[in-house]
Amino acid sequence: MRCLGTLLIGLILLVLAGVAWLKREELRERWRDLAGYETEAVESASPQLAEAANEKIDRLRNGDDTRIALSAAEVESLLRFSHAGLLPAFVDSPRVRLDDDRFSLSARLPTRQIPGLDDLGRAANLLPDTATVEVVGRLFPLDSEHATFAIDGIQIADIPLPDRLVPRLLDQLGRSANPSLPADALAVPLPPGAHAIYVRADSLVLVSRTGNGRS
Repeated sequence: MRCLGTLLIGLILLVLAGVAWLKREELRERWRDLAGYETEAVESASPQLAEAANEKIDRLRNGDDTRIALSAAEVESLLRFSHAGLLPAFVDSPRVRLDDDRFSLSARLPTRQIPGLDDLGRAANLLPDTATVEVVGRLFPLDSEHATFAIDGIQIADIPLPDRLVPRLLDQLGRSANPSLPADALAVPLPPGAHAIYVRADSLVLVSRTGNGRS
């Protein structure tokens, strides 16, 4: 009987362990609630966030602030709701990520609209009719009205575009000719009132001409 009782207890513990593993995320959240931790809210792009971001930019332009910080959700909101015309009509669901000093923009678009697919060779045959394109890069100063977006990499449906093809793709997209601009970079217009732009941690920072640079 003692052996049977030990076996039953072992089975019960095994079942409880399995349930705890399957529901580990729910249990973790409940434990955080009981312990008094606050769950960090994840912002989503919205017209309200676009309006809030525009108000920040207005304060920078009017001289009320010398420096503003925009979250990835705010930048994404501006692209989707305030400045949708900046992107071609066939571009769908733009997404923005800000990570350390990198700016990432991804979107879904018909593969037939992607120039230079023939340069991918056989890999182009693996692409679906609609693919996610992700561009990752860094922002550097260019002139008083523009920043340089230096591209670190482009992926099409998770297929990395060879570095040697990036300049050709940018040229086909209408990259402006500028002797100060590297072949693998784009000129990005600065918002009114901004003199510098850069990514720090998870924010896009804009600085006015009277600002003191990075902090």
